[in-house]
Amino acid sequence: MQEVEISLTQIDEARKKAAAMGTLNNSITGGGGNLIGFVGEVIAADLLKAEWANTYDYDIILRNGETADVKTVGTTVTPDSSYNCTVSNYNIRQECDYYCFMRVTRDLTKGWFLGIVDKSVFLQEAIFKKKGDVEEDTGFITRSDCYTLPISFIEKYYEDNVKDKIKRKRQAKRKQLASSPTSI
Repeated sequence: MQEVEISLTQIDEARKKAAAMGTLNNSITGGGGNLIGFVGEVIAADLLKAEWANTYDYDIILRNGETADVKTVGTTVTPDSSYNCTVSNYNIRQECDYYCFMRVTRDLTKGWFLGIVDKSVFLQEAIFKKKGDVEEDTGFITRSDCYTLPISFIEKYYEDNVKDKIKRKRQAKRKQLASSPTSI
């Protein structure tokens, strides 16, 4: 987990994107989370040196060309590794390679990059929760059918599988470009 101080530039960029987007269909918060969601996307793109794409299927294109949909949750506390990362059942149809998880304080001062996990691994390992289910340890009531995994799983998966993969693919691409003949 990586904590990030959110800059005014990042907030301004996110505000512009949120205003242009409007309210998404099937939004759990009725559009109330758009700014926080875009702040999460801006931070993720900056940290990962990714290109912001904002399609229906994914939000960013990683340096290796793979795609990630950024899932951001607003918070008032520093996230704990036991907290869950969630993907709504409605969103599993999105065609992306990865899910990237972020937390952003509601006052937009801090954010946390929680990690990235391969979409197929997430869905295979996640616990399915139905709308109305209550988490025993926190009392949290699930707002919609969704899949969840603890932050600790996401962090470990990112460190063990994704971080170096992105770097290796980027290095291979650079090597290929360097060895390619250039035309004049």
